[in-house]
Amino acid sequence: FLIEVRAQMTTALEPCAAEFCRQISGTAERLSIAYRPGAPHPMAEALEAAREDDARLRMTTLGPHRDDLKLLLDEKPAGTFASEGQQRSIALALKAAQASELSAQTGSHPLYLMDDIFGELDAPRRNRLLEALPAAAQKIIATTSLDWLAGREPVGTVFHLHTDGSLTHG
Repeated sequence: FLIEVRAQMTTALEPCAAEFCRQISGTAERLSIAYRPGAPHPMAEALEAAREDDARLRMTTLGPHRDDLKLLLDEKPAGTFASEGQQRSIALALKAAQASELSAQTGSHPLYLMDDIFGELDAPRRNRLLEALPAAAQKIIATTSLDWLAGREPVGTVFHLHTDGSLTHG
């Protein structure tokens, strides 16, 4: 059952994640996602066949904990060919797609908690990410620098945590 649900979720998220990836990157990069189960079907038989090796290795080599996603960017493996910025964009696109699906199911936006996510993104990608997120959604962003705003006024309240531990806003 878990494999089927994960496969369905991957299929449902793919078009949304691909669109977020295009928006964040500002290019026509094509993201594709495929679910890769961590065990052949039927799982019970696969686990039994692997039992001896698993006992020798002292770990379970098959099962849902070994599930993975195959991520391709322009038909190339993202883990091998994508830059750090592209990989970060893919990860953020997947999270944004997940939040979009959650919003569609519940009728309300989730809270976006983003902790120092801008480290590997250039300023244009940072700004495109923020533009791609739903305007009505609440966002809390922790960052070490506001340089990425590129002269724009931030939307919302900005709090500054100082080295002495004090917190100010404005």
